[in-house]
Amino acid sequence: MAMARSTFESLLWVAPRWPSPADDGAKIAMERIMRPLGASGQRLHLLSIVTPWDPPQKPLHFKVASQRVDHRGSTSRFVTRATSALGSLLAGRLPYSVRPFANRGLKARTSAWLKEFPLSSPIIVDGLHVAASLDSKTSGRWVYRAHNVEWRILKDAATLYSGPKKLFLDLQASLLKNFEAKVIASSTLSLAVSEADAVEMQKLAPKARIEVLPIGANFSKKPDFTLKASPKVKLLFVGRLDWEPNRDGLIWFLDTIWSRLDSDRFELSIVGSGNASYLEKWRTSPGLRLRGAVETLDPYYADAHVCLVPLRWASGTRVKIIEAIQMGRAVLSTEAGALGLKLSSNEISIAETPEQWIDVLNKRSPFDWEEQSRQAWLGAASVCGEDRLAEKFMEFLK
Repeated sequence: MAMARSTFESLLWVAPRWPSPADDGAKIAMERIMRPLGASGQRLHLLSIVTPWDPPQKPLHFKVASQRVDHRGSTSRFVTRATSALGSLLAGRLPYSVRPFANRGLKARTSAWLKEFPLSSPIIVDGLHVAASLDSKTSGRWVYRAHNVEWRILKDAATLYSGPKKLFLDLQASLLKNFEAKVIASSTLSLAVSEADAVEMQKLAPKARIEVLPIGANFSKKPDFTLKASPKVKLLFVGRLDWEPNRDGLIWFLDTIWSRLDSDRFELSIVGSGNASYLEKWRTSPGLRLRGAVETLDPYYADAHVCLVPLRWASGTRVKIIEAIQMGRAVLSTEAGALGLKLSSNEISIAETPEQWIDVLNKRSPFDWEEQSRQAWLGAASVCGEDRLAEKFMEFLK
């Protein structure tokens, strides 16, 4: 489908990460909307506000008119988190996860960058936290592209803990809720990744304009659904390993489910970037393969029978589910992990308790997973094609 040509001279894209390598859900989601936009002839100007410890930036796989990188936070992850948390507790205005973006020097540099472009250029705020690096006077040009309902993630996480950690998470959820409401209310347009998120966002800012724009993928070519013959059922987890919902879900899965599966029948590969030191205690577990960051996911998807999404709390839409389906692989998830995806029981398997997970994994055959992957691909292809979503994105802007 040919995309309608934009009437905008430039789109100014402000992101909290450099998109390449696209090794986590946020980067993949960004790449899948920017790639078709750039290919259509739309001039994109990218500002990525990264951390000093981010991995080396690799060349982009899509077309941009200009690119710039700035930094947030201190020299180390620990110092940044510690000072941000302390500042949040003492000042009590901004949540700790937003504070590194609110640095005065960073805001001044971002404002100077924006002045290089016409005032008619929309500013794409890619993710909630990056809004803190922008002057609120420019909010009339903001198009907020939400990846999740961020405050809800912290609120749900707080229910799993007690004591000081619960109190801290509850406080941060409240601060983040206030910040999120202001960003949505100030933006000329907010884009949710699912209808469920759109409802939550509308509650935060009842007068705001909110539209739904799912996360896209390239469904132009059918994948190979055939599973490789193997004496073991191959399980695969893909995701950023230091994102808290992924970390919590992996620990829960390894402690309560993996430890009770027959290692002679199952093999689990864990793939993803980010700090995964907490997984070291399982490194010698029979059948477990800690792969870490990899150059390409293709061979891991090709080798897998089913992809796992054991999240106990989340918001938004899991890119890892769309990607697995795009690659022709079945998915087993919790309800929280599959939140926002309109997939039937024939297209995705849902299990909540450890007993349900174990029961599904023990009873399903490779043929069952293969048939589910075919049904899921057909369902997702009808709503998540990236070219159509890029066209819809431009229609919303105009």
